[in-house]
Amino acid sequence: MFALPGPVHSNKSKVCHSLIQSQQAQLLDSIAILVETLGWEETNKTAQQTLPLDLSEAEQKVYHFLLQQGKQNLELSISETAILLMQLEMKKAVRPLPGKCFEVL
Repeated sequence: MFALPGPVHSNKSKVCHSLIQSQQAQLLDSIAILVETLGWEETNKTAQQTLPLDLSEAEQKVYHFLLQQGKQNLELSISETAILLMQLEMKKAVRPLPGKCFEVL
């Protein structure tokens, strides 16, 4: 089980912090931890980087948006965009940058 920490003084974060402190849940602060824990690690990075991306229509929309450096309107909600960006990150199509920015790989 994973837990995302929240603000230290927030009542809404107490359960997550308690689970992490009691080691009933693993601290989840990056995609890398999730990938490693679930055993999704790449065995041959060179071979996978040369394979074509298998992206859904929605993922393609976000991917092409990033390629065009935001010169079009995505017309997606924030939550939809966040989910698609995480999926693209797990497929090694994009990587996160500081300031909630993403870069196409």
